[in-house]
Amino acid sequence: MRLWLAAMGTAFVAALCLVLCAVMTAATLRGGTVHASGKPHRDVRYADSWFHTAGAIPVDVADHPFYALPAPGAVACEIPEFNAATVAGWEEFTEVIGPCLNAMWLSPLEELGLRPQEPHYVILDEIPAELRDESEEEGVTLAYYLEHELSITILVPNVRKLLRYPGMNDKRIWFALVAHEYGHHLQGETGLLDAAYTLQLDAKSTRQELQLGRQIELQAECLAGTGVAAIAGHDHADVAFVNRNFNEGTGDSDTHGSADNRVHWFNAGATAETMAACNTFAAEDRLVR
Repeated sequence: MRLWLAAMGTAFVAALCLVLCAVMTAATLRGGTVHASGKPHRDVRYADSWFHTAGAIPVDVADHPFYALPAPGAVACEIPEFNAATVAGWEEFTEVIGPCLNAMWLSPLEELGLRPQEPHYVILDEIPAELRDESEEEGVTLAYYLEHELSITILVPNVRKLLRYPGMNDKRIWFALVAHEYGHHLQGETGLLDAAYTLQLDAKSTRQELQLGRQIELQAECLAGTGVAAIAGHDHADVAFVNRNFNEGTGDSDTHGSADNRVHWFNAGATAETMAACNTFAAEDRLVR
């Protein structure tokens, strides 16, 4: 069975597939893509010192002031145990970890001159109509981010399928899942997501389009690593546990990168001194394959 968690943007939806291997009792990441409708344009604006007009400034995905930010300091957050098989459990969980992620990331964005908005969480106990034809063999959507709605959605019926497997009820795994989607929110709030999607839509070849998609997803995975490491009380063992369950020894993906590269970027985020560590758009080709 394959489970997908997706990040949806301007006109492109990047999907992250969590393949469950019953023999190895390990979670495996795979890849795939679908398409979403466009969204109303929302300007990304910076402090007055950065521009001479009231309009948005251009965003360069490989040279953005976000990368100069220091990695977040330790955030006091007691990640709660919860029942991941229920809507109420997820509502309680996101009510706690949502503010933790906001505390981790929003102040640095404000210091950068941005006016970031908080994402909100949508917990569904019914699969949306457009996803109901998914089969477990081909992959089912677990979670996704909608940039134009500033929302992170969890699909509880599909989460229950993941809970069948040993070790998958660990709260650290679910925090990492949300932290990955919050990574897409950060990409959206900084303008990186729109800029990357524009480059992807303008790609001259399938190879270039796929590489840009991998850069988007591997950056979100890097930001997830940063998020996991920034929780006070988390140590190397916690980071290694999450990386092992999400990335190590798993299958390669044309859209989300090789297992080795997912491990690399998650660890890069977890050990980052500045967010330059998550600049997948300036990375060597071998690290975004």
